[in-house]
Amino acid sequence: MKNKRTFLAIDLGASGGKAVAGIFDGNNLSIEEVNRFPNIPAEINNHLHWDVLRIHNDILDSIKKTVDKFGNSFTSVGIDTWGVDFGLLDSEGYLLGNPFHYRDSYTNGIIEKTTQQVSKEKIFELTGAHFEPFNTVFQIMAMKEHRISYLDSAKYLLMMPNLFTYFLTGEITCEFTIATTTQLFDPVKRTWSKELINILQIPDILPEIHQPGTTIGKTLKTISNYIDKELNVVLPASHDTGSAVAAVPIFENENSMFISSGTWCISGVEVEEAVMDKKLLKYNFTNEGCLGGNYRLLKNVSGLWFVQKCLEVWKEEDPTLDYSKLTQMATEAEPLKNFIDPNDLRFLNPPDMPNEIIAYCKETNQPVPETKGEILRCALQGIALRMKWVVEKLEELTNKKIEAIRIVGGGVRNELFCKLIADATNRNVYAGPVEATSLGNILAQMIAAGEIKNVFEGREIIRKSFEIREYTPSVDERWSILYEKFLKVMADI
Repeated sequence: MKNKRTFLAIDLGASGGKAVAGIFDGNNLSIEEVNRFPNIPAEINNHLHWDVLRIHNDILDSIKKTVDKFGNSFTSVGIDTWGVDFGLLDSEGYLLGNPFHYRDSYTNGIIEKTTQQVSKEKIFELTGAHFEPFNTVFQIMAMKEHRISYLDSAKYLLMMPNLFTYFLTGEITCEFTIATTTQLFDPVKRTWSKELINILQIPDILPEIHQPGTTIGKTLKTISNYIDKELNVVLPASHDTGSAVAAVPIFENENSMFISSGTWCISGVEVEEAVMDKKLLKYNFTNEGCLGGNYRLLKNVSGLWFVQKCLEVWKEEDPTLDYSKLTQMATEAEPLKNFIDPNDLRFLNPPDMPNEIIAYCKETNQPVPETKGEILRCALQGIALRMKWVVEKLEELTNKKIEAIRIVGGGVRNELFCKLIADATNRNVYAGPVEATSLGNILAQMIAAGEIKNVFEGREIIRKSFEIREYTPSVDERWSILYEKFLKVMADI
């Protein structure tokens, strides 16, 4: 039998980080969680920042635990995070300032100010990317607007997963999938958009771009001494959604939409080349990179963020509440009475999510949810209706029928969530695996190690190694009635 090899995926999500070991025996892949730690933004002077040094120590602790458990079979490590956020280094390699968190308010109003310099149409023509106030380009413009002085001292801009890779190896790089989240990347030329960078007078601080599956270096000597092992550090699809989509167990010619479900529901299809149709600008879709060099044509929809934020509020009055109890309450609530639009900006980071949902229903003349279950069901139905809209727009943009929906990530655990999407879209839903982000990260490391040739081989391994659940749609005309109401009040984002 072939010797087992172990690959460590470090995934930094919206509320926590986790270290997941992938053990491959040459045929099947299994995973084991090695460590879990919080990833809560630090609030300093009324601004939200990444707590980078603490997270770096948590990463080292995770690697050390993996060495202790798996020994010589431990082959490499890869790090992924959400997109858009970054840190700045000076010419000596020192970190400048505290990297901003994308939910900070310092980018408020910056899209409007930036598009006074260059039109949205021109930015889209150069980048094929959607407009979100937290995109890297707008964070940089906000730093200029607020005269944050250390931007002028920067030699390199490192996207967050590549910053943590730098801490491990000393290597300066930017990985392809995370680069495509910046709105500074030209997906046609497959490099930085020098034209947009020049128009906006952004400093020349963007590193060379490398493809996922590249071994970028080895752990620094001091780190190798600490963990008692020298390790390869591999660039996975460093954007967490890029890694999650790599692990969607889709067949090579299957016409399915993916949903990477977590705080956000990142929903789209995989295409060989970026779609530059101007309708993307109208619908605010985007092109982001994939493991293997393809693109994800997708839409960001706010997802289980609603459950997370409601739980935070309700736990103060009832500490025994958890996700499973809330899901049961929502399941028992009366269906198809109301909805929210999850992409309405009022839901980006309200102080009291339950009251915000109630206020939305009042203002849109809908039945007002009263119980916890009704509030959550209202939110989940809104997400499902947005998914129906996304399906319709993807079919329009690609001129292909979407035959099924594949959901991966944390939302797979929520049976009501999966069933509502099946019902609203009238598509079969295939749910799983849960740990898609870590698995996609691991697949890139397996490619770097020569264990598999490409992402399609990896997806075949995932199909036979992990459970996939199927949800079939139930026909209910009330969905059509609710959807007509939804379209009338839907935010244009």
